[in-house]
Amino acid sequence: MNTIEIPFSKQKIVFGIVVSITFVVLGYYLFATISDQQNRLDPRLAKAVGILGIIFFGGTGIFAIKKLFDKSLGLIISDEGIFENTNATSIGFISWDDIIEFKTIQIKSTKILLIFVKNPQLYLDKVSGFKKFLMKSNFSMYGTPLSITSVTVKIKFNELEQILNQRFEEYRKKTISDEVLN
Repeated sequence: MNTIEIPFSKQKIVFGIVVSITFVVLGYYLFATISDQQNRLDPRLAKAVGILGIIFFGGTGIFAIKKLFDKSLGLIISDEGIFENTNATSIGFISWDDIIEFKTIQIKSTKILLIFVKNPQLYLDKVSGFKKFLMKSNFSMYGTPLSITSVTVKIKFNELEQILNQRFEEYRKKTISDEVLN
């Protein structure tokens, strides 16, 4: 098998930055301009939504800016496993031997490939801080802390999903073949 290297898509990342800035501005607008005299919106709710929007989209904007200048690859698929660098909860290398299965979920219009592994705690123990919080949240919601998205890389999701499933199946067949020979 050969190694597949998938770089970041600067166009997708710039688009993400523009979207993040737009929502930070809208969050600021909600926070700063909604007053007690406006009856259509509860001012406390508007301010809370505004703050959450600023925090969330500010964070995604900062992540996108970092990725815009990141010289490393977004994803490397090799005979040994996957080096994953596509999102804020990226962990780096994941061995084929540790992977149990992939499952696709969709949140709004974004597809995410969940990676189920034999020992999720091993990956949680590698990180700390906000990244650990995000990965624990993923683990409690989806049963795994690991995921891949094509939002920041130069590949369509369906193609990425197909390649990963194919390579994983090839690895499993080779492993079973090696076990039978031994």
